[in-house]
Amino acid sequence: MGSPASRKSGLIIAVVVVAAAIALGVVIYRGGAAGNRPDAASSGASSPGSVSGRNGKLSTDAVLSIAPGTGAKQAPKRVLSPTLQEYANAKSYGALYQRINASTTRTPEEQWMLAQMLERCAKSKERPREGPRWALGGDDAKARFAASLSPKDPDREKRLAAFEQINSDLCSGVGDVEVTDAEIDKLYELGAAGGDPKARAGQVRRDLMRQGQGPDGKYRFDPTKMPTITDTQVDTLKQSFASGDPYAMQAAVSTFGFPMQNLSLRVGADELPINANALYNAATLAACDYGYPCGPDSRQLLQACAMQGQCGATDYREYVFFYGSSPATSQLIGAYNVALANAARTGDWSYFTFHRGPPPNIAGYSTRP
Repeated sequence: MGSPASRKSGLIIAVVVVAAAIALGVVIYRGGAAGNRPDAASSGASSPGSVSGRNGKLSTDAVLSIAPGTGAKQAPKRVLSPTLQEYANAKSYGALYQRINASTTRTPEEQWMLAQMLERCAKSKERPREGPRWALGGDDAKARFAASLSPKDPDREKRLAAFEQINSDLCSGVGDVEVTDAEIDKLYELGAAGGDPKARAGQVRRDLMRQGQGPDGKYRFDPTKMPTITDTQVDTLKQSFASGDPYAMQAAVSTFGFPMQNLSLRVGADELPINANALYNAATLAACDYGYPCGPDSRQLLQACAMQGQCGATDYREYVFFYGSSPATSQLIGAYNVALANAARTGDWSYFTFHRGPPPNIAGYSTRP
């Protein structure tokens, strides 16, 4: 047997263990630690949205207290031209395509519109479709969609109303047109020659995409043979963005997010790699301020409500911050958006470093047989 001292020590340890077990049982019985109980807020513990003790910033629980539909709205800095407004609001491109295609006096902007409609909808002679084209439209589609929603869905009526507004074939009247890449390129060329900034940005994007095509005309992804961009093209994209044309702004910055062999964007004093998805959303927000369709009747918000039940947002800003992105990505979008808004006003791109090399997510890869 051990000494009296060792027996006493063992007894003390046993008592402590039993006491701890009892305390744990009480905690479990009462519903967990104070900070995890529903009455935690009344007992002095921190609640969702409270300020943390570090740097005076909100805790991550703050996301539990936010809601869409509560932000202040700001009128856009400019309005779209009547023809561009028609393009933005079209339920179907057919009539607009027929009118512009038949015109012998197209404006540079109309050249861009025609190129966009053909690029989005027409049959490519170089790359035949591998299957039927998906499309909405008609009473049958409406009935099938309605049957897919639960009668208990609290947003059922909102979703049905949103679907009603998007239940059309946007490519109707254009989807059966056959076109070559050269014909689309020519339309962008004519628009750019006439000074349309959207067409100029489109030319750069098309060139980068063309570099990603294989000998068969199909697009391929090879991390060792990514597209390259020239200094002149970089300047073209910056100038297109500076035009204040919302479609040009969105197209220009989105193109900067392309994976390229000789260019990747870095941000801030620490020159962190750009998040391409956040950049796209920030570019769209910048375009919203200049008239890009971003309101509750925009196709993207209507589609989000109908298809995903995300019906609370009243504009694209609320949608992307509340529904479309994680809190971390939302913070990036916000920072990028501030920098882009400054670039639009002043031409200052200093927040962005235009690094002449590939981004980290492709730099380390090579191809193997």
